[in-house]
Amino acid sequence: MQSFATVKSSPWAIAWLIDEDDWPHFEQVIHYNCTILGGCFNVVIPVSKDGQVWKRFELFLAPYDADFIVLAPEMKELPREMTHLPLNAYAIVDWDRVSQIIPANNMGWTTGQAAQVGSHGRDFWQDKSGHDLVAVSDHDLPDTSLLALIARGDVLPAELEPEFYGGSVYFHAHGYRESTLGRVSIDGRRAEVSARSGDNDSLIPAPSRYELASLIRDENRFPLVGAAKILEACCSLQHLSTGRLSFIGRTATVQGTGTPSRRWSHLVQIPGLASLVSDEFGFHEAVLVWNLRANQVVASWLSFTQLTQELYAIREWLDSDFGATFYSYGDDVAFATTKAEQGRLNQIFTKLTAERGGTFPEWKTSSYDALTVYELRISHQISVLFPEQK
Repeated sequence: MQSFATVKSSPWAIAWLIDEDDWPHFEQVIHYNCTILGGCFNVVIPVSKDGQVWKRFELFLAPYDADFIVLAPEMKELPREMTHLPLNAYAIVDWDRVSQIIPANNMGWTTGQAAQVGSHGRDFWQDKSGHDLVAVSDHDLPDTSLLALIARGDVLPAELEPEFYGGSVYFHAHGYRESTLGRVSIDGRRAEVSARSGDNDSLIPAPSRYELASLIRDENRFPLVGAAKILEACCSLQHLSTGRLSFIGRTATVQGTGTPSRRWSHLVQIPGLASLVSDEFGFHEAVLVWNLRANQVVASWLSFTQLTQELYAIREWLDSDFGATFYSYGDDVAFATTKAEQGRLNQIFTKLTAERGGTFPEWKTSSYDALTVYELRISHQISVLFPEQK
């Protein structure tokens, strides 16, 4: 019998199709990607309400070269405009079969694809959990609350499990989320970051991100106000060697820094740092911030109101030693909006650059369409498995 070897790549590259404005599904996708190796480099592809992939995103998917393409709920096959693309995925996966490729335990080692979380693994001593930024929410600040979720990620809380001791039954919930949040909780409130037993044997569910706002230390909460603070938070979460930690950041397979390897840098001018600008942080902005990070572009978002009212603070942060130059590695800095809002952005941008202290790196305006491109070279670990000799 002829013997042969099998080749296994890690991490997998996964493209997730998401129905337009389906925020609950988007959040589920975030949860999945925060538990798998390389989750921060996976991309999302928006699908319109009539079942078509958004313009330009079908071309975005082709060079990404996904190992798996996961369909949106209720979707039975790829949209028609994607069938002519040179896609080489191992499989097109129905949403209800995601569990076949996503490991149930992000701390496990059996599949080779689960996120190897430092705080639970062999390099525990290296995990600076006090550096975590936690996604919190505020009903009065819905835009930056959503930005915090996209930038930082989140995972599902552990469920309550019974434990028998001394003839009595106790309930506890200890998992990845609880362990991480507990280390940055306010003194004396660590028990409240997990589901727990309450008075009269009642069961108290795990706190929502709205409730976490009162449980997490000030320095560990993602800032929901202050343009310069938001820029710093978004950028530091993507600076994988010296920046702040997050659920999505811990899935990165390369914990180094430096200029990403790009395919068409001579043709496509991808910025090193991009800040989207709009009146609201909508579905389009969420998709772009997620995909820009997957393309190793440091991404953030500001509202037009913030850009107008906090112009001086934004310019001061960008020009500081540990501002735009530091996080963009010297590449261009772009402020981008929709084509319809380009004139409005250009007017504010002129004021932003009028009293700039230097000329490096270059600041420029851009459009959402210009940033909808994937040209990153991702390295994969290849394992060759040889059969046992009999």
